[in-house]
Amino acid sequence: MLYYEMIGNTKENVVLFLHGWGADCTSFKGVVFNLPKNDVSYMLVDFPGFGKSEEPTRSYSVLNYAEEIITLLDNLKISKVTIVGHSFGGRVGIVLASKFSERVKKLILVDSAGVIEGRGLYYHLKVGCYKLKVKLFGREKVKLSGSDDYKALKSDVMRETFKKVVNEDLLDLSKNIKTPTVLIWGDKDKATSLKAGRKLNKAIKNSKLVVLKGAGHFCFLDKPTEFVYILYESIFL
Repeated sequence: MLYYEMIGNTKENVVLFLHGWGADCTSFKGVVFNLPKNDVSYMLVDFPGFGKSEEPTRSYSVLNYAEEIITLLDNLKISKVTIVGHSFGGRVGIVLASKFSERVKKLILVDSAGVIEGRGLYYHLKVGCYKLKVKLFGREKVKLSGSDDYKALKSDVMRETFKKVVNEDLLDLSKNIKTPTVLIWGDKDKATSLKAGRKLNKAIKNSKLVVLKGAGHFCFLDKPTEFVYILYESIFL
C-alpha cells in the first residue's frame, strides 16, 4: 500500500501531486498550503521506494508506478483526478494520461522528465567504461558511477528501476494524450531542459506551455508566488 496524505474531504474534486525522483510527498506541501481549500481535496503520495512507501520487490517501469497510482485510486474509490507531476512524477503523469485517460481530468507537468535528449560521445564512453570495469572486476570493487540520483540509491532493485525509467522515452506516448494539459517550466532548468518542454508541448495537442523566467528544475521553489498563481489558474479556471 502506498503512503499518502489527503488534505480535504471530497472525493469528487481531487488534485493528485506526484513528486520527483528522490523526493517524497512533502515536496508540494508549501504549494498546497497556498491553494484554496473549499470543495477540493489535495492528495500527496509517496512512490514505492520513496518516503514512507515500501520499495518494490522487483525493478519497476514507469507503467508499474502508474498502475500503483490507479490501484490506490481504486481502493479509495476516487474516479478521476487532476494530476500535478514534477520531474519523475511528470513521467508517471504522462503514462496515466495516455493509458488511463478516463481517470485524468487535467494534467499539469512541472519541469517534467520523459523526453530523452541527445546523449553525446562522452556519455556513451563513460557508460561503456563502467560496464567493462564491472565485468572485469565485479561491481563490489568498482566505484559506483552515474548521476547523483543513481549513486544515492541503496538497493539493487532501485538502481535497476532507475536505469529502466530514465531510459524510457515517452515523447511518442505523449501524443496520445487528449486531456487538457499545462506544462510549467523553468527556463534555467538544467535537468529537464526547456527544449524538452517545447517538444512535449508540440506532441500534446491540447496543451499550453508556461515558462517561468529565472527558474530552474524546481520552479515551484524558485518562483513560488508565480507558480502558485499559474497552478491556481490551471486547476480551477
